[in-house]
Amino acid sequence: MHSSISKLTICEVKLHDVPELCKLLNDIIEAGGTTAHETPFTEDSFRAHFLEGKNYLCCFVAVDKENTLAGNAKLISGFISDKGGL
Repeated sequence: MHSSISKLTICEVKLHDVPELCKLLNDIIEAGGTTAHETPFTEDSFRAHFLEGKNYLCCFVAVDKENTLAGNAKLISGFISDKGGL
């Protein structure tokens, strides 16, 4: 069996990426079973969840060779509580 993985480029998410990323995530939510999110996002709620907030550090996007957005990841700051969790 032979498989091929496309090369992805990782970039910081820009505001102009929000509509396409929001649609991508909403399609995944609609399919079900592969994300913890169950409620579709609007562009405003996507931006608030992934690109804003006091603990927000950065958000990255994976882009394939056709310049299609393939997914994103958010990095936030947290704290370790005296109970041992974030």
